[in-house]
Amino acid sequence: MTAARGGFVLPVETATETLAILAKKRTGKSNTAVVMAEEMFTAGVQWVAVDPKGDWYGMRANFDGTGPGLPIPVFGGLHGDVDLVETSGALMADLVVDRGLTCILDVSRFESKAAQARFLRDFAHQLYRRHQEHPSAIHLFLDEADEFLPQVIAKDQSGMAACVGAWIKLVKLGGAFGIGVTLITQRAATLNKSALTQIETLIVHRTPAKLDKDAIAGWLGEKDAQADILPTLSTLEQGEAWVVSPHFLGATRRVQMRRRSTFDSGATPKVGERVRRAPATLADIDVAELEELLAATVETARANDPKALRARIRELETELAAADSTAVTVERVEVPVVDEQLVQRLEDRVAGFVEDLSEVTKTLTGVEDGVGELTRQVGALAEVAATGTPAGRQRPDPELVRRAPVPAPSPRGTRSGVTADGAVKLKAGARRMLGVLGWAHPRPLTHRELGLLADIASSGGTYTTYLGHLTAAGYVTTHGGTVALTDTGYAAAPVTVPDGPTVRATWRNAHKLKDGARRMFDALEAAYPNPLTRDELATQANITGTGGTFTTYLGHLRRMRLIDEDPGELVTLTSYLFPEDR
Repeated sequence: MTAARGGFVLPVETATETLAILAKKRTGKSNTAVVMAEEMFTAGVQWVAVDPKGDWYGMRANFDGTGPGLPIPVFGGLHGDVDLVETSGALMADLVVDRGLTCILDVSRFESKAAQARFLRDFAHQLYRRHQEHPSAIHLFLDEADEFLPQVIAKDQSGMAACVGAWIKLVKLGGAFGIGVTLITQRAATLNKSALTQIETLIVHRTPAKLDKDAIAGWLGEKDAQADILPTLSTLEQGEAWVVSPHFLGATRRVQMRRRSTFDSGATPKVGERVRRAPATLADIDVAELEELLAATVETARANDPKALRARIRELETELAAADSTAVTVERVEVPVVDEQLVQRLEDRVAGFVEDLSEVTKTLTGVEDGVGELTRQVGALAEVAATGTPAGRQRPDPELVRRAPVPAPSPRGTRSGVTADGAVKLKAGARRMLGVLGWAHPRPLTHRELGLLADIASSGGTYTTYLGHLTAAGYVTTHGGTVALTDTGYAAAPVTVPDGPTVRATWRNAHKLKDGARRMFDALEAAYPNPLTRDELATQANITGTGGTFTTYLGHLRRMRLIDEDPGELVTLTSYLFPEDR
């Protein structure tokens, strides 16, 4: 595939490789991406371009816009053949895979960044899953990649984390299933480094900004390469670029990219130009056929949708129940509709319930022991009532009894842990429990968590006694197996909150995590506030991500409420463990 003047050629195998095109605006990066797409189309390579700007549609016209260009369907945007909606990401992935479709997905008209992120998350996730089942060569162009693969995710962009995770998976692992990716951005400094470091071939146009140069230098690594390339980045001519591919192409070259052969619909308008019009002639696309393909894909998706299958099963069962049961012999067919990940999570929950049941059993054992002791004391009191003398003892001398001092009666209304005048007197263990709840506030703790952190067995009588003291004092309330401070309790609790590292070390050690789970905890702590994909977490914890051990340890962390998980398979430590950010 000839992408530059002077005979510089990209091999057709580029289709399944990972590339990045970096440059400041209006220096030729969009032209380079379209040239690659044109060459791939000519070579018969399937590709999909994600267009958040709305200017890729120009490929449908020739260079000067007077004639047809390439017959590539455009979904969405002002010039789309068929509209897109934010919920159709997975549907479009099915259409691309099932029909071998080369197309442009124009998301420029979506109402918000969140809507774009949702569409791209679903598209990337479904495309990856489908290519796992049936690998084939396809190349994805992600324009303005820093918008959807940012290095830092804002706290108000919760949906963006799942989008980042889905696309990082495509960049890192997609090649094994025939998926290649080109990331296109003018903000190298803000592009997610987990994605940038996985790039095999870097194409860099003019880049004057220091932060962007620093990101490029980090990718180049070798000092010799930096010395040759970095000083020239501010002075590259329009369309001139460095192509750096030490492994895939085995070359580092400074080249002049050729001009695109299709219409440049993203060109900057000239001074005095009021409107940049769309080309008068576009390559013909059979819109009716596209709509039929889309309808067929929708029907296929609906037919395989677990919810629809379950609904249909219920409908058929209702019909069969209403029919004459003696007329027809019906064999019920069980249709599996639960995926393996959900099964694993259910198994983790069951394991957690078993663990909680064990704690309940211990508590019941303590209650039985207490009942036995109470029975023994009642028997002893009965013997005293009958004989006047406790079992095993002799009656005291009446004379000594008459001379013994009479103790003062206990004040009425005095509760355990609270004196007659209302003052609260807590033992050391109860004070520890109050302190733990203080720095946990406003997050309630389970009995197991409170016992672990206060170093008191939650299944024992001592814990129950101290909890009674705190409740009687009005310091705590219990609900649904958790303990939380009242306003009075929070005022009485220690006001000094441990620093972040101390909080995390206390929580990590209190749960007595196994070695593998500790490594996972430490990797997530080091990455915070950025999440890790499951694959990244497994790699950094040195655990096989596809094995049962990883899943078991992840279940431990989940049950202990130490992690938060995203539907896009991103994992992060719960923000509660970072009081310095509160």
